[in-house]
Amino acid sequence: MRKLGYWYRRLKSKIRELGQVEKSGGKGKEERLLQAAPDYLDTACLFLDK
Repeated sequence: MRKLGYWYRRLKSKIRELGQVEKSGGKGKEERLLQAAPDYLDTACLFLDK
């Protein structure tokens, strides 16, 4: 049960990070977005493998 909570918090953190990057603007937004999206997807794939 603790592991499930850990993965839930980890995925939630990544999706919030992705949302913040999408919401904010500024210089280098595209690069930050291209870094945050695969990071979230990698974490989600790791969770599915578990």
